[in-house]
Amino acid sequence: MTIPYDYDQTNIDHLRAVVAEQEQTIEYLHERCKAEEVESAKLRELLDFALPIAMYAASTEEGDRIRELLREVDV
Repeated sequence: MTIPYDYDQTNIDHLRAVVAEQEQTIEYLHERCKAEEVESAKLRELLDFALPIAMYAASTEEGDRIRELLREVDV
């Protein structure tokens, strides 16, 4: 006696589960991206405020390092 097994339905159920998991992952990544954008905006605002002060107060070596770091972060 063989037990009937619906491979097609099993595959469909599996694919639905995979798609649902991927949708959750995409939603999570989207929320993280929005949070990172907010954080980035705050950091840019802080940089805009602090950079002129830092450059004014910096020695030649410190100023060189600040400019080097700015090139690394593409500001």
